[in-house]
Formats: sequence, structure tokens, C-alpha cells
Amino acid sequence: MRYRLFNLVFLFLATVSIVVAQEKTQVKGPNIFIEKVEISGREVPVDSIFNTDYYHNNIKIIIGDKLPFPNTCRYRLFDPEIASSKYSIWKPLSSPIITIFDLPAGNYEFQFMDSENNTETTKIAFKLVINKPWYKTWWFWGLGFICLFSMLYGREKYIKSQEEEEKEQQKKIIGLELRTLQLQMNPHFIFNALNSIQSYVISQDTLKANSYLTKFAHLIRMFLDSSRNRYISISEEITLLELYVEMENLRFQNKFDYKISIEKTVDTMTEIPTMLLQPFVENAINHGLRYKENKGNLEVSFTDEDSYITCTVKDDGVGRKVSMKIQQASRKGYKSQGLKITEERLATYNRLNNSNIEFSVNDVFSSDESQDVGTIVIVKFPKNME
Repeated sequence: MRYRLFNLVFLFLATVSIVVAQEKTQVKGPNIFIEKVEISGREVPVDSIFNTDYYHNNIKIIIGDKLPFPNTCRYRLFDPEIASSKYSIWKPLSSPIITIFDLPAGNYEFQFMDSENNTETTKIAFKLVINKPWYKTWWFWGLGFICLFSMLYGREKYIKSQEEEEKEQQKKIIGLELRTLQLQMNPHFIFNALNSIQSYVISQDTLKANSYLTKFAHLIRMFLDSSRNRYISISEEITLLELYVEMENLRFQNKFDYKISIEKTVDTMTEIPTMLLQPFVENAINHGLRYKENKGNLEVSFTDEDSYITCTVKDDGVGRKVSMKIQQASRKGYKSQGLKITEERLATYNRLNNSNIEFSVNDVFSSDESQDVGTIVIVKFPKNME
């Protein structure tokens, strides 16, 4: 009985000894003690997670003296989203001070591993979050996309509105040109021209009738041809004006003398907006020279002045004030709107083409300035006009 009890006690002690031996040889994780953490030279309280911005990304970690050196531990900064980065590679923990410079933005785990006895156990010491710079954040890119989209949309809308406005301006110009053409070929002018031709035919003055009819047909054709183009050369404009003035002079039975001159330095191939000068000449004849008792004079000149080609239309008629009184008293005949339409057309043309065609209408006074004895119109065309 005693022998059997002794054997049981011996067996129990042997079993306990084996278990204790096995507990002593079990490999545990590395016993790491973080003594101090510095972020960009500034010491921060040791915690389980650190959060810093992109511009403070230099990290210094100091290990406490509980871990002997050298040892079998290794460390790494592991970012699950960037597993292939150079910071995810295990490095030997050969010094109590670990320094890492220019750490990119990310969510890191500072990991330690002990590889003693061919057994690896990983331990997370702390987590480190380095925020992205503002220009790499999702809200910045979202806001940037919204701004870019708004700019592109606004640009497209602006271009479309400009195109629509340009179309409207073009329509307005076409309408004004059409009204100018209608004024040039007004029924009174055509009727009077045909009457003049008829009087020559009745009086059997065949040569004058034929000459007048030929000039009339040529003038009407030039009016129609010029109305199809936006520009006309100065040479063609002079030809048209000569025909028109000659026809009007015949209609008013040689009531005035006229002269159209051009300075030698003026390039006659320079193009100007079509059907622009005729309304000024028409006004000079119909509202100035027409009402003069004695024979009048009409002068049309083209001169070269610095960056402009200047056209001057001058008459020695009764002047604007007297002409207006005569028209108001008679309330008959054709009322010219040529100047008003020409002014609208020039304003629209300048705005559409970013040009600067200028014109002015002034009275010519007598030597003692007691009364106006005519009108002068000055039109300036820029030489670099497109």
C-alpha cells in the first residue's frame, strides 16, 4: 500500500516538471517598451495612435532599456494599402533609436517581430496616421472638378451667347444695309430719274435721253452689286459717287458744281464698308444745295492722315437749320433718314468688328459767323481696318 502511494506521488511530480519545462521554452512576442516619440523634432506623449499632417512627417522612436542590444527583433512600418512600399520591409532592430524621414501619407502600423528559435510573433506597438496634403484630399479634387466643370460650362455658355449675339448683330447689319439700299433707290429718286429721261425723249433729245438712261442703269446695277458685299474699294466707291452725283445734278438741272478728289498717297484699293458715304452726299444735295437760290458747290475729298483715311463731304448750301425750317413748312416730299441709319450702322459695325470708324457733321459758318452757309461731314476710316 505504501509502495503504491509513493509511486503515485512520484508520477505527479514528474508530470508537473514536464509542464513547467514546456512553459519556459514557449516563444512569446518581443517585449518592446517605447520610451519616447518625436514628430519633426517635437516630443509627443506616447500613445497607441499618433496623428500628424503631411508637413510633419519625420519620425523618431526611442526604445526603452528593457530590450537588450543586440537582439533578434525586427521592425517595420506597415501600411495595408501600400504593402509593397519600402517601409513595409522588415529591418533589424540594431539600435534603440529609430529615425524615419519624409514618410509619405498613409495609415501605418509600427510592428515588431522576434524571430528567435525560428519562431515569428508580430506585435503592434502603435499606429501612425499621416494625413494627405490638402491638394491630395478627395474634397479638394471634388471641389476642383466642380470648379473646372463650372468654368467649362460657363465658357461654353459664354461662347454660345457671343455667337448668338454676333448672329444678331450680323442680322442687324444686313437689315441696316438693306434699308440703306432701299433709301438709295428710293421711289422719288427713281421716279425723278425716269421723268428726266421721259422729258428728253419727248423733246426728242435722243443723245441726252440715251446718256441719262445708260448712267441710270449703270448706277442701279452698282447699287445692287455693292449691296451684296460688306466692303468696297475706295476706287469703286468714287465711281459710284460720281455716277450718283451726276444723275442728281442732271435731275436738278445743273444746280450745283461738284468735285471729287483723292490725295496721291491714298491707296485706292483700300476697302471700306459698302454703301456708307452715299447717304452723306445725298444729304448735302437734297437738304443743302437743293434749296439754295444761286448755284452751289459740292466737294468730296479723300486724304491720307496718319493712321486714318479721311473722307470729307462739304457743301455750301443753306445749312441744316434753314433746311429743317423749309421741310417743316412744306411737310412734303421725301424725308431722308440716311444719317440716322448710317449712324446706327457704324455703331453696330464698330462693336462687331472692334473697329473705330468715326464721323462728324458740323455747320460751316460765314466769315462773321452770323449764319451757317453749308455743312461739312468728316468720316475717318482706320487703315488697319479688317
